[in-house]
Amino acid sequence: MSNDDLRKQFSEGAQAWLRENHESNLPDTVGQEMIEELEAWVSSGDIEVERCNEAYFSLIEDKYPISVHRIDWSKVSKHREMLFRFSFTEPIHSDVLRERLADFRGTLSLWLKGLGVLPDDVVVFVGDGTEIATKMTVRVFLDCFPIILEQPQHGYLLPVDGRWCLNYTMESELFLGESSNASATGWIEQ
Repeated sequence: MSNDDLRKQFSEGAQAWLRENHESNLPDTVGQEMIEELEAWVSSGDIEVERCNEAYFSLIEDKYPISVHRIDWSKVSKHREMLFRFSFTEPIHSDVLRERLADFRGTLSLWLKGLGVLPDDVVVFVGDGTEIATKMTVRVFLDCFPIILEQPQHGYLLPVDGRWCLNYTMESELFLGESSNASATGWIEQ
């Protein structure tokens, strides 16, 4: 399917955003789907989309231990974790995953509050399956996080200083920890 064919599948609002922010090509497929799903928040200005996420991945690498292309949470003490998939032998339907994630909203809010995170704090979400970064408040993230996290990628939510990080993996595991509790940073050997 060509980029033009893909573009025609999006609503007028998403097409307008893509025209304004991507002169030549559409972003990657995961980025396309995420923009379409988040269109109401993007159109209203509640979510800002940045064309490149490299600086945020560098920040993650500077603050956290990285192994097998993601944060190695075994090297971050006092982190929290939750598993949303109960069987890896059977696929999970996206509607079911969204429901499970949405049911966790209150707990996630408490986890963040426990780190001193406020609803109006600005955070950035990046994923390894897309080139874009999305910037929003914690309040907006809590409204739409099931949509964001269901994308097929390892995803990371963090403030611009990287003090804490929420990581949702392709294996449907959710982790939350602070960089000050990391015993190492950068690439580590297993």
